[in-house]
Amino acid sequence: MSLIENRQPKIENAPADRFSRLLGACEILARNETAALTRHDFAALVRAQGVKSSLLADLALQAGLIDAASQSTARDRLTRLLEHTRENARVLSEMMESARKQRRKMRAAARRVRDLRSAYGTGGKPPRQEFSRHG
Repeated sequence: MSLIENRQPKIENAPADRFSRLLGACEILARNETAALTRHDFAALVRAQGVKSSLLADLALQAGLIDAASQSTARDRLTRLLEHTRENARVLSEMMESARKQRRKMRAAARRVRDLRSAYGTGGKPPRQEFSRHG
């Protein structure tokens, strides 16, 4: 077997290999998103999603180039990645709804504090109560 013959299968599988590497990177980023959600690290989540979106664009280009034998495996991995991504989106949606509810509660509490201030005077100090020594 010559050197060229050894490389031939590698050249034929190059799109499938590239697709697999890109898909692997997307899977890692999906796990990183999950970890960021768990830590409530939204900056890391945004960074992971930014990188993932560019990888997905490249992945879509590579998808049409892979051979039929690789497509079945790719389809299974893509299905799992999609499920993982949907679960992350569900968790993020729940976290956002919880934050909205908490914000509404905080606003209501701030409104109550303002109402108390207006009822008891300004300046943030409650009125002094005078106590008689004789009861």
